[in-house]
Amino acid sequence: MTHAPHLNSPSGLPPDRRLAREPGVRPLLLGTFTLSLLAALTGALAWWTTARLINAVFLNGAPLPTQTAALTLLAAALLLRAALNATREALTGRRAARLTAHLRERALTQATRLGPVALADIDGAHVTLTATEAPEKLRAYYARYLPTAAHAAATLPVFLGAALLLDPLGALVLTVTAPVCIAFLILVGLATRTVSDRAWTGLLRLQARTLDAARGLPTLVAYGRAHARADSLAREADEYRVSTLRVLRVAFLSGFVLDLAATLSTALVAVIVGVRLFEGHLTFTPALAVLLYTPEFFAPLRTLGTERHAALDAHPAARDLYALLDTPTLQGGATPPPDGAPALTLRDVQVRLPGRTLPPVTFALAAGEHAALVGPSGAGKTALLHALMGFAPVHGDLLVHGAPLSTLDLPAWRARVALVTQHARVRAGALRAHLLTARPDATDDELHAALRAAHVPDLPDGLNTRVGDGGLPLSGGERARLAVARALLADAPLVLLDEPFAHLDTPAEHALHAALARALAGRTVLLVTHRPPPPGFRTVHLGATP
Repeated sequence: MTHAPHLNSPSGLPPDRRLAREPGVRPLLLGTFTLSLLAALTGALAWWTTARLINAVFLNGAPLPTQTAALTLLAAALLLRAALNATREALTGRRAARLTAHLRERALTQATRLGPVALADIDGAHVTLTATEAPEKLRAYYARYLPTAAHAAATLPVFLGAALLLDPLGALVLTVTAPVCIAFLILVGLATRTVSDRAWTGLLRLQARTLDAARGLPTLVAYGRAHARADSLAREADEYRVSTLRVLRVAFLSGFVLDLAATLSTALVAVIVGVRLFEGHLTFTPALAVLLYTPEFFAPLRTLGTERHAALDAHPAARDLYALLDTPTLQGGATPPPDGAPALTLRDVQVRLPGRTLPPVTFALAAGEHAALVGPSGAGKTALLHALMGFAPVHGDLLVHGAPLSTLDLPAWRARVALVTQHARVRAGALRAHLLTARPDATDDELHAALRAAHVPDLPDGLNTRVGDGGLPLSGGERARLAVARALLADAPLVLLDEPFAHLDTPAEHALHAALARALAGRTVLLVTHRPPPPGFRTVHLGATP
């Protein structure tokens, strides 16, 4: 019988369309469009009023005090337009921040849900940078490019319609030249997407290698390879600089193309309006209003060209981000996990790893029992621990108190499991903050009790001792003891230990065994080891029957 959780289905939509369909984008576009439409209407009113004032005062000789109503209307329209534009900018900034925060949260949550098995074939630094850097790249897309596109969609029809009412021939020129500007923008974007992709790939590669170099700096220094790695990073940085300048060159090119097209179009409208005004086919007020409307018509297109690089940067970032989000994750059921120490039953359980399936495993653990899992290297002992946490799909029956693991609420189940790996990671910062990740409400007395139970030696500053990335300057044995202390502090009813004592000498290991036998009493414990099992631990061989 197979009990494998269901898998999520990846979406077939391209990244650009998926970005536009994210929750919160529709209100962003609708709000931007509405505010831009109102601002465009007030702008059209303001420039029409301006043309009438100039005609009345400078051509007809009307005294300025007699134009109080027109001046008041002009001031009100300009102030209202400024307020609408400011509101639009504030709206887009807030919405973009929420969207990027939501995407970052989803990416980090997805990386956590995938677990070590699904991420085994993916570079950890690449996953980390994709989850953190990609949403930041999308901030400009949501804050500038998309709102600018909505602004253009609202503004262009208003000023085109106003020009059409006053001068159909001038409006015809705008109608012909606007699609040409948009076509130039699209062609430039299509021709330069590869450049943007290379820049994003270069950024990820540079940051990943910098992170790897920082983690391995002690080893590089010890073997005299620090200068060689520094030279390699310098070359990577120079390549990224060149690719970034290429993207900026593209952005400047698209802005220049639209500026040139808008300038030529404005000049053409000015010539046509001037000739018709000189010939008497057009009066001064509508002629001046059309000339004032023309820059307003092309302004959103020019801004769109300037912000085009935000869309170019967003495409490769969105592609990698959605590739992470679309990676299939194991889905459990809705049944809450049972209270207390769990009883585990495995019958012909085969763990499915990328590219292979492990041999079947059969054994059982009673609630509160301690067992040591032994077997040759590569037999799948660590993979079995991951399967018990719901991070790897399995064939066969994997039961918790008689219920299939696939029917349990997996996040709730994982919260009741403490896993200690052979290479325990220690959070950089104060020791207290690292321990509190296991139980945020723990008191200092409880922290000290967990450290004593795990035989962690006294550190210079106690709980305020600061450690660096990877646990430096703690030794491997101290990091192992610290990981055990976190597991004890979590008070999880199921404890999985993946060779946590590999860095300890035999006397220290025996002392810790005795302490753990007392501290873990009443919990179900499964220990992976290549050494003789601790006293009181039942030995389980992979593939053996209970």
